Amino acid sequence: MILQLKMLMVKIFPYTSIAKDSKILFPDLKELGCGKVLHSNFLKVDTVKVLFPKRKFQVSDSLDAIRVNSLS
Repeated sequence: MILQLKMLMVKIFPYTSIAKDSKILFPDLKELGCGKVLHSNFLKVDTVKVLFPKRKFQVSDSLDAIRVNSLS
């Protein structure tokens, strides 16, 4: 039963492949966390999956803004 649940979770949200791809795309990535977060638009509450990246080193605000804008 637990194995079936884990396999179902991989099919729904492939965290392992996302983590591997993220490491390739962002070599300065130190860790990548994942969790469920409660989100509300004040009309309803929903649970969403969120990724929490942690870089190997701190990037200045100006460089971080450039990086974020280049991904969009």
